[in-house]
Amino acid sequence: DLCILGTGGTMPMPDRALASLYARVNGRALLIDCGEGTQLALHRHHVNPMRIDVVALSHYHGDHIGALIHILNNYDITIKNLYFEFPTDQALIAQYGDEDNKYLEWFYEALENNASKVKNIVKPEKGDVIRYTGLEMRVLNNSLFGEGMKYVNNSSVVYKAVTSDESVLFLGDMGDYGMTLLQDAYFKSEIETCTVIQMAHHGNSDLLGSFYDNIKEIKVALFPCLAWVFNNDAGTGFNSGTMTTVKTRQYLESRGVTIMLTQVNGTIELL
Repeated sequence: DLCILGTGGTMPMPDRALASLYARVNGRALLIDCGEGTQLALHRHHVNPMRIDVVALSHYHGDHIGALIHILNNYDITIKNLYFEFPTDQALIAQYGDEDNKYLEWFYEALENNASKVKNIVKPEKGDVIRYTGLEMRVLNNSLFGEGMKYVNNSSVVYKAVTSDESVLFLGDMGDYGMTLLQDAYFKSEIETCTVIQMAHHGNSDLLGSFYDNIKEIKVALFPCLAWVFNNDAGTGFNSGTMTTVKTRQYLESRGVTIMLTQVNGTIELL
C-alpha cells in the first residue's frame, strides 16, 4: 500500500489530515511526515499506529510533526527508526525560527518523556536508502541551517518514495534553497523521474517554475494548503490575493499536469 494520508495545510479537518505519506510493505509500515490528523487518517485506513517501523520527518513545522507529538504522548507505540535533523543552535532558532518553535520544544519533550518508544534515532544523510521489498525511501539532501527568513523551510529534508509503479517526491516546505539543490547532480537526477509531488511550501512562491521543469514525469501535484490558499482567494474571489499558488497551478497545467489536489480532497490512495 502507498497512501497519501493528508494533503492539507495549516490545520486539520475531521476528515482531512495534514502532510503525511504512509507506505506498508510485507507487514512493515513507514511514514513520511506526520502532520495533525495523521492519527485519525491511519485509523480510517485500519492501520495500527502502534505498528510503525519508520517515521521520517522533513522539518519541524507543526503541520508536519504535530501528530507524532500526540502519538508519542498518548499511544503505546514502538518506532524502530525515527529519521530527523532539526536545528540545535538556540540563538539561530530564536532569531530565524517562527511561531512553530513551540512545536520543536514539544517534540523534544515528547521524545524525552517517551524515550522507550523510539528504538533508534537516525540523522538523515543525502544518499541514505531504506529498502523494503517493493519499496525504497531515499534521502535526497542534507538539512541546511542557514541564516535568513526561510530558516525553517530551507532546513527541509527531501524524501523520495519509490515503488515499481510510482515515485513520490516529498518536498516538505522547501524554500528557495531548492533552486541551489538543482546544482547537486544526485538531487537533480532523483527528482527527474518523480510522478507524484508534494508541492514545496504549499505551492507558494519559494520555488520557481524552472525547479518543476526538472521533474519531467509529473502526473499528480499535491498542494498541502487550505482551499483559499489553493485558489488564492483573499475573500473577494478566485485569484484575488497575493499568493502565487494559482500561478504555480497554471504553470503546471502548461506542463500537462491535470491532477492537482489539496485539503478538500482528503486522503488519496495511490496503490
